[in-house]
Amino acid sequence: MTVIDRRMQRSECLNALRWLGIRVLSLLFFFSPINRALSQPPIEVAVPPSLATAELPTATQNDRVLLQRVIQLAEQQPSEALQTVLRIMESDHGKVIYVPSPRASAGFHRYVSLRILCQQVISVLGESELQAYRNQVDPLAVELIEEATESKNSGLLRRLLREWPQSSYAGRAALLLGDLAFADGDFDLAREAWLSLIPEVNNKGIPHYLVHQDLPDQAAVS
Repeated sequence: MTVIDRRMQRSECLNALRWLGIRVLSLLFFFSPINRALSQPPIEVAVPPSLATAELPTATQNDRVLLQRVIQLAEQQPSEALQTVLRIMESDHGKVIYVPSPRASAGFHRYVSLRILCQQVISVLGESELQAYRNQVDPLAVELIEEATESKNSGLLRRLLREWPQSSYAGRAALLLGDLAFADGDFDLAREAWLSLIPEVNNKGIPHYLVHQDLPDQAAVS
């Protein structure tokens, strides 16, 4: 066997391993606690061919490898899984990530915020891990709420709900955001903020603002 033949064989083996890795990751996603946290009805949009090559700040291969590690660690080593999730969020920079869609055969694609996905993962890792995370972010959340209360700045509250929706103070932030919006006559925002305090029936323990953030209602895209 020549050197070229060996290189070609090695390349074919690597491609096969990559293909297998993608399939394994998909299976792990479907049968993991992470997927159960994302079990709300799929919110999808059909992507026209002209947009198929549009540049999106998508998750990198390293992000996907780390997510796969989180899935593997979630049941037996949740503390290490939490640290891995935090590593992913440190460099999310507004990225989105493609997740499996039951309607893919019809030409639909589903992308979700990488940060929101990570927050949903934190919500299912366990009480001790959630508390450990809150110990880190709660002081920052308190500062934002105090500043927002004094300055009546709804933008600070939106930032809290966007960046740390699993903080102990997210509910208080949503309530205050609703009050400020109502006082300003922004009744749609007030309604949205107050509704976010109602846990989803099919996602017990996961607040409405976390499950549906950045995702339109099903009726809006049907």
